[in-house]
Amino acid sequence: MTAGRSRGLLVSVEGIDGSGKSELAASLAARLAEEHRDALLLDRHTATAGLSGYLADHLAGLRRLIWEYPPGAVTSDLGFHHWTGLIGAWFHGLDHLVVRPALDAGRPVVADSWFYKFTARFALTAGHSDAGEPFVGVSVPDLVIWLDVPPETCADRRPDARATERGEWQGLADEPDAFTTYQHRVRGAYRRLAAAHQWCRLGPMDLPELTERARELVESRSEPIGAGRRPGPVRSRGEENDGDDRA
Repeated sequence: MTAGRSRGLLVSVEGIDGSGKSELAASLAARLAEEHRDALLLDRHTATAGLSGYLADHLAGLRRLIWEYPPGAVTSDLGFHHWTGLIGAWFHGLDHLVVRPALDAGRPVVADSWFYKFTARFALTAGHSDAGEPFVGVSVPDLVIWLDVPPETCADRRPDARATERGEWQGLADEPDAFTTYQHRVRGAYRRLAAAHQWCRLGPMDLPELTERARELVESRSEPIGAGRRPGPVRSRGEENDGDDRA
């Protein structure tokens, strides 16, 4: 860490598929950059942009294996533990090469979802107690903003959802309303994570208001948890909890 410079904050924006988390993460990072905070937006498409040579190629290879599978691929045929190992390797490598150096340099990092997206999904197969095992040792966010949007709303934004977003691993992909059924289950897993880890919850609202609320939450965490600050209580803004966890 640079002398005289405090550690940066790691902020993760979480939510089910189609919730708008990517838009919020990008908007929040841009807002922080406008305030001269040198914020790093971390998403899978640009995460390796600052790397080169073998390291960039290695992580790019993992990214292709995880996300760039062809239409019609039955990913579950490779088995659950294959995917937990592969996805865990992506986050460990990205954390070591990109996230920790940025935080040590005092930069805020805004992640378009961090490993919790997969913890929530893995919990549906492995149970909540074991779902986080592939990510042990990966940096834990100082602030998690959970964008909690009803799956029915998200379905309208994802008319061409992939099989993995429709619950292929739960045997749902070919069923009517597969997307909403599966995403309700993932939402329930997110709800349990939010309660266990004291996340900050935002309900549906327009992007400018979401961005301002998220910026306020970042302001409230002026010091990273790693420097001795502990997470605050769960905050709920916007839509009220509907009690549907279906996990």
